[in-house]
Amino acid sequence: MNTKEKKNKLSIRYPQEIIKRSLWYLFTVLLIFYSISGCSFSKKKYSIQTDSLQVYGDNANNLIAWIADFHYRNGKIYIWDSVQLKMFIYSINGKLIKKVKYKEGKGPGELSKSIYYFDIISDTTLVFLDFMQKRIQFISTNGNYIKEFHTQFTPWQIFYRNNLLYIVSVDFNALIHIYTLDGKDIGHIVKPFNSIDKSLMLPFANIEDDLSVYYGNTTKTEISKWQNDKFQWKFKDENLGLISSTSLEPSKGIWLSIFTYKDFLIASASPGNPKIGETILLLDKNTGDLLSVKRRTNPFFAKSFEKGKYIFIRKDAPYPHLNRINLKIVKK
Repeated sequence: MNTKEKKNKLSIRYPQEIIKRSLWYLFTVLLIFYSISGCSFSKKKYSIQTDSLQVYGDNANNLIAWIADFHYRNGKIYIWDSVQLKMFIYSINGKLIKKVKYKEGKGPGELSKSIYYFDIISDTTLVFLDFMQKRIQFISTNGNYIKEFHTQFTPWQIFYRNNLLYIVSVDFNALIHIYTLDGKDIGHIVKPFNSIDKSLMLPFANIEDDLSVYYGNTTKTEISKWQNDKFQWKFKDENLGLISSTSLEPSKGIWLSIFTYKDFLIASASPGNPKIGETILLLDKNTGDLLSVKRRTNPFFAKSFEKGKYIFIRKDAPYPHLNRINLKIVKK
């Protein structure tokens, strides 16, 4: 092959190589842009808007020291103050119906300040979870002792659903145990962590009225959904870095609340460093897809009742109180 033929061949090959490389670079750039814009769009597709409808307890006359837990039932909102050991019961319109002081101690009908969770059995009966004594107590709304039973594990959260008690345990298996009101253990549901994910930290779960279970992993930015003890989906995004896996990560925190509203799941994480602020995640409750991420300076500890008809959010200033809110999910 002479020099002229070589030059002709090279002139044909080089433009082809340039075209191929150019197309490849263009494809790569478009792919990266699509990925970035796709993630950005998915996280900015929706926004959460809240409007206050009613305030419960925001005054010096009925001072609430700390709202550890709250529930709604039959037109009444029950607010548990674990510092003062008081139950504040309001009408849905904000009128204080009664304020009951419970006895402190370890005896029958007595409660400790480490009690953070309760639920409503009826208009006259409440059930309290004492994780320090592994005790479940039934006490009336007037403060009278009814009955109790003990568990073989350390309980952490309690839910009253379909005439049964669902108790979230603090153990290596992170099971939710099912008890009758008479204290009989009739089984368990949900084992969300495998042998690698065993957690020594406090679990966080929410059980809906239809027994859908939303379980927040205490060592990862991860939420899983279970229905009838069957795994449905798992959301996981360690890039968000919301949940602390070790005590060496003070900037990360814990799950603060997880609740459903229409077709959405709203979860909030409270950081160890208050300067970072709260993070609110909006997920599709049927698929676990992330729809929005929002940062805010104020805590977002909220619950929904009756399929989102009533939504309450805890507020800390100027006094600890609850707000009943109108919540809207707006698609941008």
